[in-house]
Amino acid sequence: MKNLNTRGAVLLSGVLVMSAVSVVIGISLVLGGVARTQSSGVARENIEARIFAETCVDQALDDIRSNPGGSLGATNYSNGSISCTYEILTSTGPIVRVINADAVSGSVTFRVRVELSSIDPSLRIESWSEVESF
Repeated sequence: MKNLNTRGAVLLSGVLVMSAVSVVIGISLVLGGVARTQSSGVARENIEARIFAETCVDQALDDIRSNPGGSLGATNYSNGSISCTYEILTSTGPIVRVINADAVSGSVTFRVRVELSSIDPSLRIESWSEVESF
C-alpha cells in the first residue's frame, strides 16, 4: 500500500510540474503575440504617416504648379486618425521654395522637407528628405 502511495505522489508531482511548464509556455506565447501585435501596429502607423506626408508634399507641389506666385502658408488635411500639415516657404539663393510636410498617424510623426530650385516654367526638386524637425 505504501508503494502505491509513493507512485501516486510521484505521478502527481510529475503532472504538476508538466502543468506548470505548460502554463509558463502558454503565458510566454500570449505575451509574445501581444508584443508582435503592438510592434506591427507601430509599423503600420509608420507606413501610414510616411505615405500621408509624401501625399501632402505632392499636394503642395500641385498648389505651386497651379499658382506659382500664389499665397504661401500652412495647409492641413486629415483622413480619419491620420493628419498632415504642409507649409510652403519662400527662400533666397538657389532654393526658391521649401515645402515642410509632417503627418501623424497614432503615435508616429513623419516629417519631409523638399527644396525647389525652380518653379517656372517647371518645378525642379533639389532635395527631398526625411527630417527630425523643421
